[in-house]
Amino acid sequence: TQRVGLDHLVDFKAGDMLDYQWEATFDHFISLLVFLHMPGRSEVLQHCHQSLKPGGRFFIEDFVARRPLTQQDKSTLRDTVSAVSITSADEYRADLEQAGFSELQMEDMSEAWTAWTEQRYQAFKKEAARHRELYGEALYSDRLAFYETIAGLFAAGNLGGIRITGRKTA
Repeated sequence: TQRVGLDHLVDFKAGDMLDYQWEATFDHFISLLVFLHMPGRSEVLQHCHQSLKPGGRFFIEDFVARRPLTQQDKSTLRDTVSAVSITSADEYRADLEQAGFSELQMEDMSEAWTAWTEQRYQAFKKEAARHRELYGEALYSDRLAFYETIAGLFAAGNLGGIRITGRKTA
């Protein structure tokens, strides 16, 4: 933020967001592939709702289960991605509504993300020599395996992506 001259507008907080009391503090929140990592997503969404001012809006992009996840899918997501809160889009909607959000718009991003995750994996693999030099062999191998795993999960069709917008009414 300092490099781009925005440091006077941004305050970084580290820790468990549930430990912060931000009652009606924010106009907006954005979550990009974050909630999938949080156990107890319903509680976190309720906290987000309380933290927004009336009329506040949000933007979320996250993983969803397009079909029931296999036990292997769940294990891979938990162990490789630390993803512990992946549900169907309908369950996600219900959690948002229960938290008090309204005007929900949900867009299935699965096709686009399936193509993108495969392209990212192939591009990273294609530039192996450069990435090995930049990151070292161990980090390169770990990242390559991660990219391959994510691309495989999306290609198999059980895992998908979603874009959700909505707002806090009064």
